[in-house]
Amino acid sequence: MRERFMLLLLYLVLGALFILAVIRRDEALWMLFGVYVGFIAYETAVWISFDQAWQGLRVVTETVVQAGASVRVSVEASARKRSRMQLALIHIEDDLPIFLDCDKVVIDTSQHVYRVQYDVHQLVRGVYDFSKIMVSGRDLFGLIQRKVDIPCETQVLVYPRVMRIARWRMLDDIVQCIHEHAWYTALSLENGSGTRLYRPGDRLSQIHWVSSARTDELRVLEVERTAEKAMAILLHTPTLRETPGDDSFAPLFELSLSVVASVAQYALQSHVTIDYYDASQSTDVIVTGNNIRAIAPLLKELARAVPSDGSVQYDFDLFCHLEGIILVVVTTSLQILFHHVQSKRMIRPRSVIIFYVCSQEYQLSELDLETIATFRAREVHVAIIHSHDDFIRECL
Repeated sequence: MRERFMLLLLYLVLGALFILAVIRRDEALWMLFGVYVGFIAYETAVWISFDQAWQGLRVVTETVVQAGASVRVSVEASARKRSRMQLALIHIEDDLPIFLDCDKVVIDTSQHVYRVQYDVHQLVRGVYDFSKIMVSGRDLFGLIQRKVDIPCETQVLVYPRVMRIARWRMLDDIVQCIHEHAWYTALSLENGSGTRLYRPGDRLSQIHWVSSARTDELRVLEVERTAEKAMAILLHTPTLRETPGDDSFAPLFELSLSVVASVAQYALQSHVTIDYYDASQSTDVIVTGNNIRAIAPLLKELARAVPSDGSVQYDFDLFCHLEGIILVVVTTSLQILFHHVQSKRMIRPRSVIIFYVCSQEYQLSELDLETIATFRAREVHVAIIHSHDDFIRECL
């Protein structure tokens, strides 16, 4: 509105100057009128230059990155009638979803394409939605200023830090037991060559004495064995609350998600079928898979995860329905977990691993030590995790 009022005022002054020049018939006034006409034409051209179609483009080096990474963002805007844009002073900005630590590195206006590049550092886990590019311009005198919002949606997904585990001996031993259960006996049906153990993954063509019918049967058995639920991963964070202005629990939640992602990736690399549950969401499986391709949907879910706001009513019957030979629980409250285990009898004849995530300053109480001793008496492995390094050391 201010720009329109200013442009209208300039035209009123132009009309007044014209009337004054006609009445006085002064050459100086006519010369001033001619200069003012050129000035008005320039201001009008600047105004019109923004009333046209704009195009925006945002390019991000990576749209799916790990927490703590840095990306470079290139934003450019161009107008349909580029020649007019030389009349205005153009400035473009990106509509950042939240405050980001970024450094602007290049401003380029070559070939009438306005471009800004900047680096974003230390991205925090989450989903970043960039919705528009803002273009602002003004004339040389600062009288006319206009802004245009160009729709340009880009989503950057930042997943939790995944800790690389070279070898996890405890899980490897459990996985080895799973593979041993997957051995089958192939009977010789035609050649009388005796029997042979068959393991899923073996090349059936090398078992030359197995008939084609038996080969098909073994393939079916292999598929069934692969589809068997081997590991259930449960995120259990009942003590974390999302309070406005209070981010004291944020590191614990981020560390819990990082542990979940690291365990899942190691298991999927070993072709172990996993089911991922979040106790604060529902009793349904959120992500399932048996190879590394399943890590992508899991990381997307973890990137969108938020701490419980306290209004969630936990359905602890979930503990009774978890399937799998291995149960991995990532919890921030050992006492609450123990209470649910006692009431729902979660511990069945299976391998159970509990990662208790707590802050660096937290000291285990006597009740915590008694709970850990009770778990270990039931052959439940309990690991205390204060940091990413603790998790890596635990897996060695």
